[in-house]
Amino acid sequence: MTRIDYTLSGCANGHPVRIAGRGTATGKRLQVAFTAAEAPVTFDAGLAHVVGLDVVAAVGAGLVTAPDGPLVARCRADLFGEGGVEVGTIAAVATVERRRGRVAGLGCCVQLAEARVAFEPGERVVSIGERAVIAVPQAGGVVLFSAAAISTSRGREWTVLASTLLVGCDGGEQRAATLPATRVPASRAGRARFSGKIQN
Repeated sequence: MTRIDYTLSGCANGHPVRIAGRGTATGKRLQVAFTAAEAPVTFDAGLAHVVGLDVVAAVGAGLVTAPDGPLVARCRADLFGEGGVEVGTIAAVATVERRRGRVAGLGCCVQLAEARVAFEPGERVVSIGERAVIAVPQAGGVVLFSAAAISTSRGREWTVLASTLLVGCDGGEQRAATLPATRVPASRAGRARFSGKIQN
């Protein structure tokens, strides 16, 4: 079993945001619970699913071979609404590092560089569809691509396209992994959970 610690911080829509996540990875089963310690009313903890979690999943699914030291990634997620209208962009730098001890750990620290999402006040992510993460090896690193459907509490349907550049690592034996769909109960404002088995 590998313990996972996740933090996301920075500014979203001009306001400070801080989201913490904890979970475990056992084999290819990944479980992470996110809690917004500080978040504006126009940003949701559910968006942590598309920023940095791909890197954690890629390490767990064997898409990349992580170095002994920190693994640095540049993440970008673009959100589109009906008719392909852009409704948001999230850009961040993520650092993932293995932690040794009695219980093996994986720490993921995400720093937002840009985050603007056209949420209405109080609007939240209620579901994220199944998404395939594709790994493309490049010189000195690996690029991850994924796409998914997002539903919000106001009945809006969005599409998220995510790309992540990992530097200083090699491609693993696998080239693709599928993250299962996840739903967020309407009563859990400021919280989100990912739980499921990664499929190669």
